[in-house]
Amino acid sequence: MPNYDYASRNNRPNTGYSSNQRPNNGGYGRGQEETPPLDVSKMVFGDKIDPNIYADVAESIAKAIGDHKNAVKAAQARRFYDEVVMWEEKIRQNPASFAENLPLIKMMKAKVAYAKGRKHIDAGFERMMNTGLNQVACPKTLTQFKTFFEAFMGFYKVYGPK
Repeated sequence: MPNYDYASRNNRPNTGYSSNQRPNNGGYGRGQEETPPLDVSKMVFGDKIDPNIYADVAESIAKAIGDHKNAVKAAQARRFYDEVVMWEEKIRQNPASFAENLPLIKMMKAKVAYAKGRKHIDAGFERMMNTGLNQVACPKTLTQFKTFFEAFMGFYKVYGPK
């Protein structure tokens, strides 16, 4: 039987790393490698929208995020989708409240960052969300982002974790 030098504080084998030098494996056995670079350049909302944004663009982004080893769980993606839908419905019912609610809509970026920090989402999902939220400037772009996210969720059901 090999003779391991166990670190006394946590009963783990001594790896030669101090506690602040250990490689980050995401905790609880979940490796948290960064996603491959995600091309969101065609994810553009506004007056001149790509006719394929809800088809090919949403599919390619869902595939890129879903193919990652540590893909975002569908429930976590659904949580963010539900919030975008809630804001879009609220603004659709009262378009005059858009300016008042825009800071709260943009606050979703902080929620995305928090989820990333907790390792519930990966860098690709964060980039997609931030790209969409950065473009929300009027009720029309909010609706376009919501529709894109809806298409993404449909494709993510195919390409995401099983």
